[in-house]
Amino acid sequence: MSKSTASLDQALDRIYARTAAGIRPGLDAIKALLEVLEHPEKRFLVIHIAGTNGKGSVACLIESILRVFGFKTGLFTSPHLVRFHERFRVNGDAISDAELEPLVRVIDSADIEMLKRGGPRPCTFFELSTAMAFEHFARSEVQVAVIETGMGGAWDSTNVVDPLVSVITRIGMDHMDYLGDSLLRIAGEKCGIIKPGRPVVSTRQETDKVDAIIEEAAQVAMVPYLRFTDDVGITPKSMNLDGQKFLLETPNADYGTCTLNLLGRHQLENAALAVAASEIIVDQLGIDLPEQAVKKGLASARWAGRCSVVNRDPPIIIDGAHNHSGAEALADTLDHLFPGKKGAFVLGFLDDKQGEAMLAVWKPRVDQAWGVVVQSPRSLKFEAMQNLLQGANISHVMSDLSPALEQARTYAKGQDTFVCVAGSLYLAGEGLRLTGSSI
Repeated sequence: MSKSTASLDQALDRIYARTAAGIRPGLDAIKALLEVLEHPEKRFLVIHIAGTNGKGSVACLIESILRVFGFKTGLFTSPHLVRFHERFRVNGDAISDAELEPLVRVIDSADIEMLKRGGPRPCTFFELSTAMAFEHFARSEVQVAVIETGMGGAWDSTNVVDPLVSVITRIGMDHMDYLGDSLLRIAGEKCGIIKPGRPVVSTRQETDKVDAIIEEAAQVAMVPYLRFTDDVGITPKSMNLDGQKFLLETPNADYGTCTLNLLGRHQLENAALAVAASEIIVDQLGIDLPEQAVKKGLASARWAGRCSVVNRDPPIIIDGAHNHSGAEALADTLDHLFPGKKGAFVLGFLDDKQGEAMLAVWKPRVDQAWGVVVQSPRSLKFEAMQNLLQGANISHVMSDLSPALEQARTYAKGQDTFVCVAGSLYLAGEGLRLTGSSI
């Protein structure tokens, strides 16, 4: 290991050590830290995205469209799948080792200085990561940054920005310990990213009541509100392992046939939301959005770990579905790709009581399963995972991930079926790493 690599690893260890503090909702600490850094978040335009499912995909698609248009872009997402560097992208490229190591030192020092100035407490892992994103984008002189919330909205550490546009993706039941035990409470928390005078665009929600919560928040903030399903038309045409084609029309343009590498009908809604948001973004800037920027931006976007096809013979799909809504979206995609087939599933869950609901969705599509323990302190442990699969009456083998992947691959090839790795974004990241897939 080189000296520079060792130095970076030590710096990242200091950042990761902050995970022990857990999640600390509130904005006082991040605001104090950004004051020390002289507010890097104010040195570029921001698109702010909240939601439960799809916000990473929408962020990726918006960034791709804006980059093709000609903007120098930043993209901040979480969690990372393989390397911490993935969280911070400039013009599509993850931050380099040479950029990351001094950046960690700067943020570390700023956190110490913040406490000396009377700051409320040391910043958490995600607060430090957020500040790193802002500082990196400012140093890189990006023109517009697409910022994904980590969790929630109102008290998420990213909610210190004054966005050009706020975007809300599909809201579902997740992180109930922090966001509330009902869909409406969670929706209210997500709506915290809506700012006075800044347009908001939202996707189709699970219920009219959730739509009403968003619309009311927009009215209170006195901002333009676009619910894209009212004004945007999407018509699926085809889908296979190479991607999908669809027709797209908005109030501003008829884009005709568009191509998307991301699989699943839910990604068509995400793509439509991204296009609607991009139109509003450039409208805010007083410029036009060329049709080719939209079509090329959609076609060139890549988002690993979301129905990623990492092998063709047999087909191996890796997906980060980790809640009931995500499980349903994955099930629908598998039904379209492999109609009438049951597959070999490699499954691992975090200990947040979502596993049972996901298994109920996937069970009709499981021929054989392999249960694994995810590499996370929050993972469902061996015995609990085994009990969960037994309780669902699913034929399974408990295993480590590497042999599980090999056994599932062999099984699927013999049965002329597919392999699906799912249950957690952390598991998706491990699967991508073991299969040598690019991020």
